[in-house]
Amino acid sequence: VGIEDQRIRFPLAPVPDSAALDTIRRRVGPDAPFAIVNAGAAWPNKRWPPERYGALAAFLRDACGLTPIVLWGPGEEGLAAAVSAASHDAAVIAPPTSVRDLVAIARAASLVVSGDTGPLHIANAVGTPTVSLFGPTDPERNGPFADADVCVSRFDRCGCHYDRRCHHQPWCMGEMTIDDVCAAVRQRIAAGDRRG
Repeated sequence: VGIEDQRIRFPLAPVPDSAALDTIRRRVGPDAPFAIVNAGAAWPNKRWPPERYGALAAFLRDACGLTPIVLWGPGEEGLAAAVSAASHDAAVIAPPTSVRDLVAIARAASLVVSGDTGPLHIANAVGTPTVSLFGPTDPERNGPFADADVCVSRFDRCGCHYDRRCHHQPWCMGEMTIDDVCAAVRQRIAAGDRRG
């Protein structure tokens, strides 16, 4: 039809105010850069262990100068608390958030680290730099579209493609190390804000 535009755009309207983002800004400072750490997922085999997310949170604070904000959804308060505890107080637990809040928080974040789940896709839609963790789902299908974003994937080693629960050993996400994810974060930060 003669359309030449190759850009991928999601016209999500700006969120004029978000009590959750305001709470985060009060906790970290009005201009302090922060990273979203999203440890939850509806599928159990998409969840990287909370102690590893905790170590990642400490890395984000100590090596990257970003305050890690741990998101959580319904029933995930304990998971967020476990990540925070494993971070040795590096991580700040987010207040309860709506989808609208997630849009505002993702836009304000410097980086989002998440498995294949809603907050990752919202961050990609609003153009926030991401590092994504993939196990049973294919990042070629579900992953970010920006070339600068980084995927840490174990899809090629997974024996449970698109199954909600793992039934093979070793668990593919369990083979993903803290060093793997920290290296991906360094790579994404080095790429800057490039989105394409």
